[in-house]
Amino acid sequence: MGTPIVFTYSGLLGLYQYLNVNYGSNAVLFFQKFFSLNDQSGSLNLFEPIETESESKYWKSDTRIQGDNKFHFFMISNLFLKNFGGKLSLILGILSVVPVLVLISMVIQHVGVNKKYLRVFEKLRTFIQWNLVFSVLLACLVPMVLSACIQINFYDQPKAWFDVISTSVSIVAVIGAASLVVALYFLTRIDASNYPQLSRSTEILSNQGASPTAKNKYWALFSSLRSIFLVTLVSTLSNYPMVQCSAALGVNAAFFFGTVTWRFFDRMIKDIIIKTCEALHAIIPSLFLIHAVYELMGVKMSEQMRTFIGWGIIASVSAVTVLSLVFQVVELWYTIKSSGWNALKAFYNYSIGTDIWKRGPRPRSIPREKEELNSKKEDHERYQEEARTVKDNQIRSSKSSIRRRYGEEESPVILTNPNTSRIHVEAEETGFDVINSHREYLKSMRNKPVTSALMSNRLDI
Repeated sequence: MGTPIVFTYSGLLGLYQYLNVNYGSNAVLFFQKFFSLNDQSGSLNLFEPIETESESKYWKSDTRIQGDNKFHFFMISNLFLKNFGGKLSLILGILSVVPVLVLISMVIQHVGVNKKYLRVFEKLRTFIQWNLVFSVLLACLVPMVLSACIQINFYDQPKAWFDVISTSVSIVAVIGAASLVVALYFLTRIDASNYPQLSRSTEILSNQGASPTAKNKYWALFSSLRSIFLVTLVSTLSNYPMVQCSAALGVNAAFFFGTVTWRFFDRMIKDIIIKTCEALHAIIPSLFLIHAVYELMGVKMSEQMRTFIGWGIIASVSAVTVLSLVFQVVELWYTIKSSGWNALKAFYNYSIGTDIWKRGPRPRSIPREKEELNSKKEDHERYQEEARTVKDNQIRSSKSSIRRRYGEEESPVILTNPNTSRIHVEAEETGFDVINSHREYLKSMRNKPVTSALMSNRLDI
Protein backbone atom coordinates (compact mmCIF):
# COMPACT_ATOMS: atom_id res chain seq x y z
CA MET A 1 0.00 0.00 0.00
CA GLY A 2 3.02 2.29 0.29
CA THR A 3 3.37 3.06 -3.43
CA PRO A 4 -0.28 4.11 -3.95
CA ILE A 5 -0.06 6.35 -0.87
CA VAL A 6 3.08 8.08 -2.20
CA PHE A 7 1.50 8.78 -5.61
CA THR A 8 -1.84 9.79 -4.07
CA TYR A 9 -0.14 12.31 -1.80
CA SER A 10 1.91 13.58 -4.72
CA GLY A 11 -1.26 14.14 -6.74
CA LEU A 12 -3.00 15.92 -3.87
CA LEU A 13 0.01 18.16 -3.23
CA GLY A 14 0.02 19.17 -6.89
CA LEU A 15 -3.71 19.88 -6.68
CA TYR A 16 -3.20 22.76 -4.23
CA GLN A 17 -1.53 24.91 -6.88
CA TYR A 18 -4.95 25.33 -8.54
CA LEU A 19 -6.47 27.07 -5.50
CA ASN A 20 -7.36 30.33 -7.17
CA VAL A 21 -5.66 32.87 -4.89
CA ASN A 22 -2.73 35.21 -5.41
CA TYR A 23 -0.07 33.36 -3.39
CA GLY A 24 3.66 34.13 -3.37
CA SER A 25 5.96 33.86 -6.36
CA ASN A 26 8.23 31.44 -4.50
CA ALA A 27 5.34 28.98 -4.14
CA VAL A 28 4.46 29.49 -7.82
CA LEU A 29 7.98 28.58 -8.93
CA PHE A 30 7.97 25.61 -6.56
CA PHE A 31 4.76 24.19 -8.03
CA GLN A 32 5.89 24.82 -11.61
CA LYS A 33 9.12 22.97 -10.95
CA PHE A 34 7.81 19.87 -9.18
CA PHE A 35 4.04 19.52 -9.73
CA SER A 36 3.21 20.58 -13.26
CA LEU A 37 0.38 18.68 -14.93
CA ASN A 38 1.94 19.50 -18.31
CA ASP A 39 5.10 17.57 -17.43
CA GLN A 40 4.66 14.37 -19.45
CA SER A 41 8.36 13.55 -19.65
CA GLY A 42 9.16 9.89 -19.27
CA SER A 43 5.66 8.73 -20.26
CA LEU A 44 4.47 7.57 -23.66
CA ASN A 45 1.17 9.12 -24.69
CA LEU A 46 -0.37 6.85 -27.30
CA PHE A 47 -3.18 9.34 -27.93
CA GLU A 48 -1.01 12.26 -29.01
CA PRO A 49 -1.78 13.13 -32.64
CA ILE A 50 0.80 13.06 -35.40
CA GLU A 51 3.08 16.09 -35.19
CA THR A 52 1.91 18.34 -37.99
CA GLU A 53 1.76 22.14 -37.94
CA SER A 54 -1.99 22.35 -37.51
CA GLU A 55 -2.13 19.49 -35.02
CA SER A 56 0.74 20.95 -33.02
CA LYS A 57 -1.03 24.34 -32.74
CA TYR A 58 -4.25 22.62 -31.70
CA TRP A 59 -2.48 20.38 -29.18
CA LYS A 60 -0.34 23.07 -27.52
CA SER A 61 -2.30 26.32 -27.63
CA ASP A 62 -5.87 26.00 -28.92
CA THR A 63 -6.97 23.73 -26.07
CA ARG A 64 -5.62 25.94 -23.29
CA ILE A 65 -8.17 26.71 -20.58
CA GLN A 66 -9.38 30.29 -20.64
CA GLY A 67 -10.49 32.49 -17.75
CA ASP A 68 -9.19 34.06 -14.56
CA ASN A 69 -8.05 30.89 -12.81
CA LYS A 70 -4.91 28.99 -12.03
CA PHE A 71 -5.56 26.47 -14.79
CA HIS A 72 -5.10 29.26 -17.33
CA PHE A 73 -2.12 30.61 -15.38
CA PHE A 74 -0.31 27.26 -15.48
CA MET A 75 -1.31 26.73 -19.16
CA ILE A 76 -3.38 23.59 -18.57
CA SER A 77 -5.19 22.01 -21.50
CA ASN A 78 -8.83 21.05 -21.29
CA LEU A 79 -8.19 17.77 -23.11
CA PHE A 80 -8.40 14.68 -20.95
CA LEU A 81 -6.23 12.66 -23.34
CA LYS A 82 -3.47 15.28 -23.18
CA ASN A 83 -3.42 15.64 -19.40
CA PHE A 84 -3.90 11.95 -18.59
CA GLY A 85 -2.95 10.26 -21.86
CA GLY A 86 0.46 9.02 -20.66
CA LYS A 87 -0.90 7.38 -17.51
CA LEU A 88 -3.87 5.99 -19.41
CA SER A 89 -1.46 4.35 -21.84
CA LEU A 90 0.33 2.76 -18.89
CA ILE A 91 -2.94 1.43 -17.43
CA LEU A 92 -4.04 -0.02 -20.77
CA GLY A 93 -0.62 -1.62 -21.22
CA ILE A 94 -0.84 -3.36 -17.84
CA LEU A 95 -4.42 -4.48 -18.44
CA SER A 96 -3.45 -5.92 -21.83
CA VAL A 97 -0.85 -8.12 -20.16
CA VAL A 98 -3.44 -9.78 -17.89
CA PRO A 99 -5.23 -11.91 -20.55
CA VAL A 100 -1.87 -12.95 -21.99
CA LEU A 101 -0.77 -14.22 -18.55
CA VAL A 102 -4.08 -16.07 -18.10
CA LEU A 103 -3.63 -17.75 -21.49
CA ILE A 104 -0.04 -18.74 -20.66
CA SER A 105 -1.23 -20.17 -17.33
CA MET A 106 -3.81 -22.35 -19.08
CA VAL A 107 -1.23 -23.60 -21.56
CA ILE A 108 1.42 -24.56 -19.00
CA GLN A 109 -1.21 -26.31 -16.86
CA HIS A 110 -2.30 -28.33 -19.89
CA VAL A 111 1.28 -29.17 -20.84
CA GLY A 112 2.10 -30.38 -17.32
CA VAL A 113 4.97 -28.17 -16.21
CA ASN A 114 6.69 -28.90 -12.91
CA LYS A 115 4.49 -27.80 -10.00
CA LYS A 116 7.33 -25.77 -8.50
CA TYR A 117 7.62 -23.54 -11.57
CA LEU A 118 3.84 -23.45 -11.95
CA ARG A 119 3.45 -22.05 -8.42
CA VAL A 120 6.05 -19.34 -9.12
CA PHE A 121 4.25 -18.33 -12.31
CA GLU A 122 0.85 -18.30 -10.57
CA LYS A 123 2.21 -15.97 -7.88
CA LEU A 124 3.54 -13.64 -10.58
CA ARG A 125 0.24 -13.73 -12.47
CA THR A 126 -1.77 -13.05 -9.31
CA PHE A 127 0.47 -10.11 -8.40
CA ILE A 128 0.11 -8.49 -11.82
CA GLN A 129 -3.57 -9.33 -12.26
CA TRP A 130 -4.70 -8.02 -8.88
CA ASN A 131 -2.14 -6.19 -6.74
CA LEU A 132 -0.33 -4.33 -9.52
CA VAL A 133 -3.56 -3.31 -11.26
CA PHE A 134 -5.08 -2.00 -8.03
CA SER A 135 -1.84 -0.20 -7.13
CA VAL A 136 -1.67 1.60 -10.47
CA LEU A 137 -5.36 2.53 -10.42
CA LEU A 138 -5.13 3.93 -6.88
CA ALA A 139 -1.93 5.81 -7.71
CA CYS A 140 -3.47 7.37 -10.84
CA LEU A 141 -6.86 8.15 -9.31
CA VAL A 142 -6.14 11.82 -8.47
CA PRO A 143 -4.80 12.88 -11.92
CA MET A 144 -7.50 10.82 -13.65
CA VAL A 145 -10.37 12.48 -11.76
CA LEU A 146 -8.73 15.91 -12.11
CA SER A 147 -8.28 15.54 -15.88
CA ALA A 148 -11.86 14.27 -16.28
CA CYS A 149 -13.28 17.16 -14.21
CA ILE A 150 -11.28 19.69 -16.23
CA GLN A 151 -12.52 18.18 -19.50
CA ILE A 152 -16.15 18.21 -18.39
CA ASN A 153 -16.13 21.55 -16.51
CA PHE A 154 -14.30 23.55 -19.18
CA TYR A 155 -15.87 21.82 -22.17
CA ASP A 156 -16.75 24.27 -24.94
CA GLN A 157 -17.78 23.96 -28.54
CA PRO A 158 -15.61 21.20 -30.05
CA LYS A 159 -12.85 22.58 -32.22
CA ALA A 160 -11.88 19.20 -33.72
CA TRP A 161 -12.93 15.58 -33.74
CA PHE A 162 -10.37 14.92 -31.01
CA ASP A 163 -12.46 17.00 -28.57
CA VAL A 164 -15.37 14.59 -28.89
CA ILE A 165 -13.13 11.55 -28.41
CA SER A 166 -11.43 13.09 -25.38
CA THR A 167 -14.76 14.01 -23.78
CA SER A 168 -16.12 10.50 -24.34
CA VAL A 169 -13.03 8.93 -22.79
CA SER A 170 -13.27 11.30 -19.81
CA ILE A 171 -16.86 10.15 -19.17
CA VAL A 172 -15.67 6.54 -19.29
CA ALA A 173 -12.92 7.48 -16.81
CA VAL A 174 -15.50 8.94 -14.41
CA ILE A 175 -17.50 5.71 -14.62
CA GLY A 176 -14.27 3.76 -14.04
CA ALA A 177 -13.44 5.82 -10.95
CA ALA A 178 -16.93 5.22 -9.54
CA SER A 179 -16.62 1.50 -10.31
CA LEU A 180 -13.28 1.39 -8.51
CA VAL A 181 -14.85 2.89 -5.38
CA VAL A 182 -17.72 0.38 -5.54
CA ALA A 183 -15.26 -2.48 -5.96
CA LEU A 184 -13.25 -1.27 -2.96
CA TYR A 185 -16.45 -1.15 -0.90
CA PHE A 186 -17.40 -4.74 -1.73
CA LEU A 187 -13.85 -5.94 -1.10
CA THR A 188 -14.00 -4.48 2.40
CA ARG A 189 -17.23 -6.39 3.05
CA ILE A 190 -15.85 -9.78 1.99
CA ASP A 191 -14.95 -12.22 4.75
CA ALA A 192 -11.40 -13.49 4.25
CA SER A 193 -12.27 -16.90 5.74
CA ASN A 194 -14.97 -17.49 3.13
CA TYR A 195 -12.92 -16.19 0.17
CA PRO A 196 -9.26 -16.91 1.01
CA GLN A 197 -8.07 -16.83 -2.60
CA LEU A 198 -9.61 -13.41 -3.27
CA SER A 199 -8.27 -12.11 0.04
CA ARG A 200 -4.73 -13.19 -0.86
CA SER A 201 -5.07 -11.74 -4.35
CA THR A 202 -6.07 -8.30 -3.04
CA GLU A 203 -3.67 -8.14 -0.10
CA ILE A 204 -2.42 -4.76 -1.36
CA LEU A 205 -5.59 -3.27 0.18
CA SER A 206 -5.03 -4.76 3.65
CA ASN A 207 -1.93 -2.72 4.60
CA GLN A 208 -0.33 -5.99 5.80
CA GLY A 209 -2.24 -5.66 9.05
CA ALA A 210 -3.35 -8.36 11.44
CA SER A 211 -4.52 -6.24 14.36
CA PRO A 212 -8.26 -6.64 15.06
CA THR A 213 -8.54 -2.99 16.17
CA ALA A 214 -6.96 -1.47 13.05
CA LYS A 215 -9.21 -0.50 10.14
CA ASN A 216 -6.56 -1.59 7.64
CA LYS A 217 -8.80 -2.69 4.80
CA TYR A 218 -10.86 0.54 4.87
CA TRP A 219 -7.94 2.87 4.13
CA ALA A 220 -8.04 2.46 0.34
CA LEU A 221 -11.81 3.12 0.27
CA PHE A 222 -11.73 6.22 2.49
CA SER A 223 -8.61 7.61 0.82
CA SER A 224 -10.20 7.22 -2.63
CA LEU A 225 -13.40 8.93 -1.50
CA ARG A 226 -11.41 11.83 -0.06
CA SER A 227 -9.42 12.19 -3.27
CA ILE A 228 -12.55 12.22 -5.44
CA PHE A 229 -14.35 14.80 -3.29
CA LEU A 230 -11.31 17.05 -2.95
CA VAL A 231 -10.39 16.99 -6.64
CA THR A 232 -13.98 17.62 -7.73
CA LEU A 233 -14.39 20.62 -5.42
CA VAL A 234 -11.05 22.22 -6.29
CA SER A 235 -11.47 21.79 -10.05
CA THR A 236 -15.05 23.09 -10.22
CA LEU A 237 -14.96 26.02 -7.75
CA SER A 238 -12.23 28.10 -9.39
CA ASN A 239 -14.55 31.09 -9.72
CA TYR A 240 -15.19 31.11 -5.96
CA PRO A 241 -11.77 31.18 -4.23
CA MET A 242 -13.14 31.53 -0.72
CA VAL A 243 -15.49 28.58 -1.12
CA GLN A 244 -12.79 26.61 -2.94
CA CYS A 245 -10.22 26.99 -0.15
CA SER A 246 -12.81 26.42 2.58
CA ALA A 247 -14.06 23.23 0.90
CA ALA A 248 -10.50 21.90 0.58
CA LEU A 249 -9.85 22.69 4.23
CA GLY A 250 -13.11 21.03 5.31
CA VAL A 251 -12.46 17.79 3.39
CA ASN A 252 -8.89 17.47 4.66
CA ALA A 253 -9.84 18.33 8.24
CA ALA A 254 -12.64 15.73 8.22
CA PHE A 255 -10.26 13.08 6.90
CA PHE A 256 -7.64 14.04 9.50
CA PHE A 257 -10.14 13.61 12.33
CA GLY A 258 -11.07 10.27 10.77
CA THR A 259 -7.46 9.08 10.94
CA VAL A 260 -7.27 10.20 14.57
CA THR A 261 -10.53 8.44 15.49
CA TRP A 262 -9.89 5.19 13.61
CA ARG A 263 -6.55 3.49 13.41
CA PHE A 264 -5.96 2.53 9.79
CA PHE A 265 -2.47 1.09 10.29
CA ASP A 266 -1.49 -1.55 12.84
CA ARG A 267 2.14 -0.48 13.25
CA MET A 268 2.65 2.62 15.38
CA ILE A 269 5.35 4.24 13.22
CA LYS A 270 3.19 3.98 10.09
CA ASP A 271 0.16 5.30 11.94
CA ILE A 272 2.11 8.30 13.27
CA ILE A 273 3.49 9.14 9.81
CA ILE A 274 0.03 9.06 8.22
CA LYS A 275 -1.53 11.18 10.96
CA THR A 276 1.26 13.75 10.64
CA CYS A 277 0.81 13.88 6.86
CA GLU A 278 -2.95 14.36 7.22
CA ALA A 279 -2.42 17.14 9.75
CA LEU A 280 -0.17 18.90 7.23
CA HIS A 281 -2.77 18.33 4.51
CA ALA A 282 -5.23 20.21 6.72
CA ILE A 283 -2.73 23.04 7.31
CA ILE A 284 -1.87 23.65 3.63
CA PRO A 285 -5.38 24.80 2.51
CA SER A 286 -5.59 27.02 5.58
CA LEU A 287 -2.51 28.91 4.32
CA PHE A 288 -4.23 29.48 0.98
CA LEU A 289 -7.39 30.47 2.87
CA ILE A 290 -5.51 33.40 4.40
CA HIS A 291 -5.00 34.81 0.90
CA ALA A 292 -8.67 34.22 0.09
CA VAL A 293 -9.78 36.11 3.21
CA TYR A 294 -7.57 39.11 2.34
CA GLU A 295 -8.90 39.13 -1.24
CA LEU A 296 -12.50 38.87 -0.03
CA MET A 297 -11.98 41.79 2.35
CA GLY A 298 -10.28 43.84 -0.38
CA VAL A 299 -7.11 44.26 1.67
CA LYS A 300 -3.82 44.06 -0.19
CA MET A 301 -1.33 41.69 1.40
CA SER A 302 2.29 42.81 1.58
CA GLU A 303 4.82 41.04 -0.57
CA GLN A 304 6.85 40.07 2.48
CA MET A 305 3.87 38.36 4.11
CA ARG A 306 2.94 36.66 0.84
CA THR A 307 6.46 35.32 0.55
CA PHE A 308 6.44 34.17 4.18
CA ILE A 309 3.19 32.24 3.66
CA GLY A 310 4.66 30.86 0.45
CA TRP A 311 7.60 29.43 2.39
CA GLY A 312 5.13 27.89 4.82
CA ILE A 313 3.36 26.22 1.88
CA ILE A 314 6.68 24.96 0.47
CA ALA A 315 7.77 23.60 3.86
CA SER A 316 4.45 21.82 4.43
CA VAL A 317 4.37 20.29 0.94
CA SER A 318 8.01 19.18 1.23
CA ALA A 319 7.39 17.66 4.67
CA VAL A 320 4.47 15.59 3.36
CA THR A 321 6.60 14.43 0.42
CA VAL A 322 9.48 13.35 2.66
CA LEU A 323 7.18 11.62 5.16
CA SER A 324 5.40 9.71 2.41
CA LEU A 325 8.77 8.47 1.14
CA VAL A 326 9.73 7.46 4.69
CA PHE A 327 6.43 5.58 4.91
CA GLN A 328 7.31 3.74 1.71
CA VAL A 329 10.74 2.77 3.11
CA VAL A 330 9.21 1.56 6.39
CA GLU A 331 6.62 -0.56 4.62
CA LEU A 332 9.25 -1.98 2.27
CA TRP A 333 11.37 -2.92 5.29
CA TYR A 334 8.52 -4.76 6.99
CA THR A 335 7.65 -6.50 3.72
CA ILE A 336 11.20 -7.74 3.24
CA LYS A 337 11.47 -8.73 6.88
CA SER A 338 8.25 -10.75 6.87
CA SER A 339 8.46 -12.51 3.52
CA GLY A 340 11.66 -11.83 1.63
CA TRP A 341 14.29 -11.68 4.38
CA ASN A 342 15.08 -15.40 4.34
CA ALA A 343 15.37 -15.37 0.55
CA LEU A 344 17.73 -12.38 0.61
CA LYS A 345 19.78 -13.96 3.38
CA ALA A 346 20.06 -17.22 1.46
CA PHE A 347 21.12 -15.32 -1.69
CA TYR A 348 23.74 -13.40 0.28
CA ASN A 349 25.15 -16.59 1.82
CA TYR A 350 25.22 -18.20 -1.60
CA SER A 351 27.03 -15.19 -3.09
CA ILE A 352 29.88 -15.13 -0.55
CA GLY A 353 30.03 -18.89 -0.06
CA THR A 354 28.95 -18.93 3.59
CA ASP A 355 26.47 -21.70 2.87
CA ILE A 356 29.39 -23.94 1.78
CA TRP A 357 31.41 -23.25 4.95
CA LYS A 358 28.48 -23.96 7.26
CA ARG A 359 27.15 -26.90 5.30
CA GLY A 360 27.80 -30.27 6.92
CA PRO A 361 28.84 -33.47 5.13
CA ARG A 362 26.45 -34.48 2.44
CA PRO A 363 24.34 -37.49 3.51
CA ARG A 364 25.14 -40.68 1.64
CA SER A 365 22.41 -41.86 -0.66
CA ILE A 366 20.97 -45.33 -0.05
CA PRO A 367 21.47 -47.68 -3.01
CA ARG A 368 18.37 -48.73 -4.86
CA GLU A 369 19.05 -52.43 -4.21
CA LYS A 370 19.11 -51.79 -0.47
CA GLU A 371 15.87 -49.85 -0.67
CA GLU A 372 14.22 -52.74 -2.50
CA LEU A 373 15.54 -55.23 0.05
CA ASN A 374 14.19 -53.15 2.91
CA SER A 375 10.85 -52.89 1.15
CA LYS A 376 10.66 -56.67 0.69
CA LYS A 377 11.59 -57.20 4.34
CA GLU A 378 8.84 -54.87 5.46
CA ASP A 379 6.34 -56.66 3.22
CA HIS A 380 7.40 -60.04 4.66
CA GLU A 381 7.04 -58.83 8.24
CA ARG A 382 3.63 -57.39 7.42
CA TYR A 383 2.56 -60.73 5.90
CA GLN A 384 3.72 -62.67 8.99
CA GLU A 385 1.82 -60.31 11.26
CA GLU A 386 -1.35 -60.79 9.22
CA ALA A 387 -0.86 -64.59 9.30
CA ARG A 388 -0.50 -64.57 13.10
CA THR A 389 -3.67 -62.54 13.40
CA VAL A 390 -5.62 -64.97 11.21
CA LYS A 391 -4.27 -67.95 13.17
CA ASP A 392 -5.27 -66.39 16.50
CA ASN A 393 -8.77 -65.77 15.22
CA GLN A 394 -9.07 -69.38 14.05
CA ILE A 395 -7.90 -70.71 17.45
CA ARG A 396 -10.44 -68.59 19.29
CA SER A 397 -13.18 -69.83 16.98
CA SER A 398 -12.19 -73.48 17.57
CA LYS A 399 -12.16 -73.00 21.35
CA SER A 400 -15.65 -71.57 21.22
CA SER A 401 -16.92 -74.55 19.18
CA ILE A 402 -15.45 -77.03 21.71
CA ARG A 403 -17.11 -75.19 24.58
CA ARG A 404 -20.47 -75.28 22.85
CA ARG A 405 -20.05 -78.99 22.09
CA TYR A 406 -19.59 -79.97 25.77
CA GLY A 407 -22.19 -77.54 27.09
CA GLU A 408 -19.83 -75.32 29.10
CA GLU A 409 -19.19 -71.89 27.73
CA GLU A 410 -16.87 -70.65 30.43
CA SER A 411 -15.05 -73.87 31.54
CA PRO A 412 -15.21 -76.63 28.91
CA VAL A 413 -13.72 -80.07 29.85
CA ILE A 414 -12.19 -82.91 27.90
CA LEU A 415 -12.11 -86.36 29.51
CA THR A 416 -8.70 -87.95 29.82
CA ASN A 417 -7.29 -91.31 30.98
CA PRO A 418 -6.61 -91.23 34.74
CA ASN A 419 -3.42 -93.19 34.22
CA THR A 420 -1.96 -90.48 32.02
CA SER A 421 -0.67 -87.17 33.22
CA ARG A 422 -2.84 -84.10 33.05
CA ILE A 423 -2.54 -82.27 29.73
CA HIS A 424 -2.45 -78.47 29.84
CA VAL A 425 -3.24 -77.02 26.50
CA GLU A 426 -2.04 -73.56 25.56
CA ALA A 427 -4.32 -72.86 22.65
CA GLU A 428 -2.48 -69.76 21.55
CA GLU A 429 0.86 -71.61 21.33
CA THR A 430 -0.07 -75.19 20.24
CA GLY A 431 -2.80 -74.41 17.74
CA PHE A 432 -4.82 -76.97 15.87
CA ASP A 433 -2.40 -79.90 16.41
CA VAL A 434 -3.38 -80.18 20.08
CA ILE A 435 -7.08 -79.86 19.31
CA ASN A 436 -6.91 -82.61 16.65
CA SER A 437 -5.03 -84.96 19.02
CA HIS A 438 -7.78 -84.57 21.61
CA ARG A 439 -10.42 -85.28 19.02
CA GLU A 440 -8.70 -88.61 18.13
CA TYR A 441 -8.41 -89.48 21.81
CA LEU A 442 -12.09 -88.81 22.38
CA LYS A 443 -13.01 -91.10 19.47
CA SER A 444 -11.01 -93.98 21.04
CA MET A 445 -12.74 -93.46 24.41
CA ARG A 446 -16.29 -93.54 23.09
CA ASN A 447 -16.97 -97.24 23.80
CA LYS A 448 -15.32 -97.26 27.26
CA PRO A 449 -17.40 -96.72 30.43
CA VAL A 450 -17.18 -93.36 32.05
CA THR A 451 -16.63 -93.41 35.81
CA SER A 452 -16.85 -90.77 38.46
CA ALA A 453 -13.11 -90.86 38.77
CA LEU A 454 -12.79 -89.85 35.19
CA MET A 455 -15.10 -86.92 35.79
CA SER A 456 -12.70 -85.51 38.34
CA ASN A 457 -9.95 -85.10 35.77
CA ARG A 458 -10.43 -82.06 33.48
CA LEU A 459 -8.49 -80.52 30.77
CA ASP A 460 -9.01 -76.78 30.61
CA ILE A 461 -8.61 -75.19 27.28
